[in-house]
Amino acid sequence: MGEDFHLHKKFDTPKALQGKWNYQWKMDDVPGDYIYFNQKSLRAGKRTYKISYITGSTKSRYTVHLKRKFAGSKTLTFKYKLREVDHYANVKSLSMSTKRYVDSSDALYIKGYLENYKPSNFIKLSGTPDIFDSSVSGYTIPNAEVSISGDEEASTVADASGYFKISVEGNFDEYEFSGDDQLVIWSKGPKSNDTFKKTFELTANSDYSDYEDNDDGDDYSYETYNYNNDWD
Repeated sequence: MGEDFHLHKKFDTPKALQGKWNYQWKMDDVPGDYIYFNQKSLRAGKRTYKISYITGSTKSRYTVHLKRKFAGSKTLTFKYKLREVDHYANVKSLSMSTKRYVDSSDALYIKGYLENYKPSNFIKLSGTPDIFDSSVSGYTIPNAEVSISGDEEASTVADASGYFKISVEGNFDEYEFSGDDQLVIWSKGPKSNDTFKKTFELTANSDYSDYEDNDDGDDYSYETYNYNNDWD
């Protein structure tokens, strides 16, 4: 992504950076709710910062030299990457660093909105869970580690199709993790950074022939997505 101009000075903004980037998170002193790269300037909120020049060490890392300070620095380093962000896959993102923090960037920006990207994880149950049941089954992403509230004794690994089944001794009503008549399923994919958690309401004497969609009408299928991408 972007031009490989190494350490040579570039006076026009590379195409990889151009356009609007919405912040996902940022330090308090980073201005604006988004940044917008024009050909020769950077805009954040109501302020415009003219670019002196840009250098790049790789095709995805750029150092932007400004004529005035942005978040306390005239030198900003941006790294372009496809990331998993809040359980959305392959999100076009820019991390920004002023080099003030050794172990952290100052901000993370994304292109567009998360809703425009595909989920990197999901959980669909095969039916409505009941407090008197002793097992729960459904689909998630292939080969994910699946559990009830992270309990090692109530865990399994989804198969290559994404199917999983978790069985417990007794029934859900006897377990502490089913307090408040809820069942929380955890799923962590083999290439995911974070654990995806979804809460399902437990009913009493439910009819498993009725399928309950707990995803606000979105009908995700485990066959819809390509999970072979190298997310990191």
